Amino acid sequence: DGHIGKDGRFIIRGVAEGRYLLRAADGDQRATIGPFRVEEEDKDLGDVSLRSGATLSGTLSGQEDFTGWRVELLAQSFDPAPPVQTTGQDGGFDFGTVNPGDYRLEAFSPLASQPTAMRALSLASGDRTHIVLPVDGVTVSILVEVQGQVAAGAALLVRPPSSESFDNGFVQISGPNGVMNLGLPTTSVSGQADATGIVTLTNAPTGSVQAYLSWSGMQYMAPFSIPAEPASLLTLNFQGITLQGTVSTADGRPLSGIQVTLAYEGLGASPGQSAFSDASGAFQFRGLGSGNILLSARSSSGATVSQEVTLTEASPPAPVVLVLGGSSPSKSTP
Repeated sequence: DGHIGKDGRFIIRGVAEGRYLLRAADGDQRATIGPFRVEEEDKDLGDVSLRSGATLSGTLSGQEDFTGWRVELLAQSFDPAPPVQTTGQDGGFDFGTVNPGDYRLEAFSPLASQPTAMRALSLASGDRTHIVLPVDGVTVSILVEVQGQVAAGAALLVRPPSSESFDNGFVQISGPNGVMNLGLPTTSVSGQADATGIVTLTNAPTGSVQAYLSWSGMQYMAPFSIPAEPASLLTLNFQGITLQGTVSTADGRPLSGIQVTLAYEGLGASPGQSAFSDASGAFQFRGLGSGNILLSARSSSGATVSQEVTLTEASPPAPVVLVLGGSSPSKSTP
């Protein structure tokens, strides 16, 4: 803790190395800075602007007695000491005035170490928010599509958004001794789509969620929102990743009419995973899933070129340049 002088300056001494949030408050005026790292040298955070806080209260629902339940309000990015409320029988909680920002609200049953319910929310300066958080989730039917195509038989998993990374069904936390796999969060739910692309999830978390789809050997990810009272059928259309590129000669002349094929590592090529370059040499693939792919092109003279590309949902891939008939960053076979 630190105190602010009359000139508005503050100094906090003896801070150990680590990752921190800074919270400042003056009445109902508040601010949060961070997360940031403190290392060996002194750190200047610059100006900290106070804003009117937001108020947050709510009620847990779905049971008759919530005595002893714990509700935590965590900053989405990082929060080493989140505010905590303990509920009575009616499940009510009130955090009073809090800093504006993005949060994750988590509810724990007595003695539980994993949250039973979770909700992502964003609080703006001056907001007066009261929410109802179901602890038993909802039942929802979702039509899943990829680029408008029904994803029959696909596996769908949804979970509330989290600052921890998520890979292959595991929460992963990185530390000085490597990566620790903690397993699926208890608030994640999954199901398999039927022949019409509809999957029914029970005990699904409400509010903002992250959706993961596995279909035809590819993985997709998209944000989604599940209302507290879902309609009879929701639609979730995964747009996938768009990959663009050009085919040219070694001297930069565009090549048109060149067939470019795409194959996923370990899966090979599938029908529809090919495109032809246009008059400017450009080609495009849409609705792709994450993974390692190999692009291949062949000219009418028999020259070939291939290039490996890694696709991730986190960032769009850079345009690919395939050069036929000369040296290039690609793996080329004349």
